[in-house]
Amino acid sequence: MHSEDIATVDTKRFALSRGKLVVHLLAPRIDLAASRIIDVGCGFGGITLALARSGAQVTAIDANPARIRKLQEWAAEFNLTNIDACVGSCENLSVRESAYDAAILLDVIEHLPAQELALKNISRVLRKDGWLYLSTPNRCSLLNLLTDPHYGLPFISLCRRNQVRRIVGEILHRRDPSKIDFPELLSLIQLKRALREANFAWQFVNKEVITFALQRPESVWNRPRHLAFVRWLQKTGNMQTSSDKLVNNDQGFFNKWINPTWFILAMRR
Repeated sequence: MHSEDIATVDTKRFALSRGKLVVHLLAPRIDLAASRIIDVGCGFGGITLALARSGAQVTAIDANPARIRKLQEWAAEFNLTNIDACVGSCENLSVRESAYDAAILLDVIEHLPAQELALKNISRVLRKDGWLYLSTPNRCSLLNLLTDPHYGLPFISLCRRNQVRRIVGEILHRRDPSKIDFPELLSLIQLKRALREANFAWQFVNKEVITFALQRPESVWNRPRHLAFVRWLQKTGNMQTSSDKLVNNDQGFFNKWINPTWFILAMRR
């Protein structure tokens, strides 16, 4: 079993921290205690657990059976009975139309071979005016060009899936080349088109996310060097000032060419 399939104490802590961020974003927009939410590509399920603990009825799906088993174990630890966790993918959602009030697609879409189809399927299972919270790395970010978010390699962010598989799996031997979910990042133009064709109106919520993360860094960052840098900035008192000057929700230069990860809320029209 690959290390990415094994949940550790740190994995649990980071997963639950990410879940608190999602609750923070959705709580002002929907009544969580009366909502049905689908968490697509749920991983080990920190978001699912946080939403379920807030009263939501959550369907969690992931293509990796090991992650679903660990989520079920953690749900049992918290005595949560409002979670339906199963192996599956959003390219083949066997769910009736308009079944959910919200959907989560957190750092998942770049791993899917049929990205536009996935968004259309999620749109289909959301009610009208239902919410999608989506995050994904920016293909054209200069920061990702220097060191990509998955492997820390230069220029990989610009590669197609088969190229990533060849470089990371066959040449560098960092992953099993038979994996089906090597990432292929999206540009802003590609993402805007896919959201539009899936009948979503959308907005960036980068500032809202970063404001939350400044107080709880593990809700966004989990690599030791990233956390160390963020905490150093916190100590110097420069973090809030720097983020206020740079991070924004516009579709301009920063989000096209600099911002390494987009945070988006989209509403089904």
